Amino acid sequence: MNDRPNILIITCHDLGDYLGCYGTPVSTPNLDDLARQGVIFRNHFAAASICSPSRGSLMTGCYPHTHGLMGLVPRGWEMNVDRCPALPTILQDAGYHTHLFGIQHEHWDPQRVGYAHVHPVASTCSDDVASGFTDWVRQERPQGQPFLANVGLFEPHRF
Repeated sequence: MNDRPNILIITCHDLGDYLGCYGTPVSTPNLDDLARQGVIFRNHFAAASICSPSRGSLMTGCYPHTHGLMGLVPRGWEMNVDRCPALPTILQDAGYHTHLFGIQHEHWDPQRVGYAHVHPVASTCSDDVASGFTDWVRQERPQGQPFLANVGLFEPHRF
């Protein structure tokens, strides 16, 4: 039996700590339950003030000036995956299946970040992305080999 854990990363735009598990008075029972079963970061900071550089740091452990992602991917920036390998690449090299559901904003090509499987979804809205992920978990996920799944949602994207 494989004792390496499966890893689920859920990212979304502009969420901050706006979840019940962080003490915010909102109803997020499913995510609160997931937090109780996993790891919750209580002392966390963003490496940058905008999306792409901050996500690049989350995926590499490097500061934006090191991984090279100093601006937004939709505006032409990309992470230097040769200088700073991303978590999906590292885990794939360690025998993990790596999957992306929804969006990521670290590189224009998710396979360069290390996602071996990029699952098509109808939209980047949470209902479509979550359905794609849960269908995969229930029906298709590989048994006996750990996986990394990044579930990238557009919501709540507060303007």
